[in-house]
Amino acid sequence: VLQGLEDEVVPPNQAEMIVNALRAKRVPVAYVTFPGEQHGLGLLMVEALLVPEGAQCISLGTQTPIEDIRRAAVAHDVHVVALSFSSAFPVRQAGEGLAALRRQLPGKIAVWAGGEMTRRVRKALPGVLLVPDIAATTAVLKAWRTTTPKSVGP
Repeated sequence: VLQGLEDEVVPPNQAEMIVNALRAKRVPVAYVTFPGEQHGLGLLMVEALLVPEGAQCISLGTQTPIEDIRRAAVAHDVHVVALSFSSAFPVRQAGEGLAALRRQLPGKIAVWAGGEMTRRVRKALPGVLLVPDIAATTAVLKAWRTTTPKSVGP
């Protein structure tokens, strides 16, 4: 769970309530904060949607460098790297980082980007699926599963 201590939209105690509810259901959760991040609840929300659908979510922590993401994705043999961006994150920085990450990851690993910032992306990011609406997350997972060979998908 990522939660900004300076978040003016969702106070940290609301994230703690969600964490406690997930723990009660025995869903493994790592609770961390972003220094200066204004809204980090998106990752928790996505995990809460994907875990019941059978996805194994692995938290790579916060402010993770692209090379560390690449190494972890390969080491854990992940099928999808999903990133969440708050509305405060700069679009250009996100686009450049996503393009760099896509170039560095093996082609069989999908890259998904979600969060409010993705609503502001105006140019295509080849090899990156933008999911600006969190409500679409499970539909995106189901669609990915139908189009991904069984040897790759979960």
